[in-house]
Amino acid sequence: IYSFVRDVENWPKFMPDIDVLPLGQDRFEITKRMAPGVELQQQIWVSEEIPDQKIAWHSLGDELPHRGSFEFSLSLIHI
Repeated sequence: IYSFVRDVENWPKFMPDIDVLPLGQDRFEITKRMAPGVELQQQIWVSEEIPDQKIAWHSLGDELPHRGSFEFSLSLIHI
């Protein structure tokens, strides 16, 4: 599961309201469809990675600060 989630191009497969555009090493532009005709674009950076345990990111820019992570364990996946 970790490898699938680490590939951000798979994110739209489990978060169908987003599109991902790679911008460079560990940087991406995320477009979130909020409502018909309304989209939010934001650049993110994968800021922490512990293989098979955690992937964390935060937004670049001050318009709408955001950070999040996926954490993995043998029994559960925490989002």
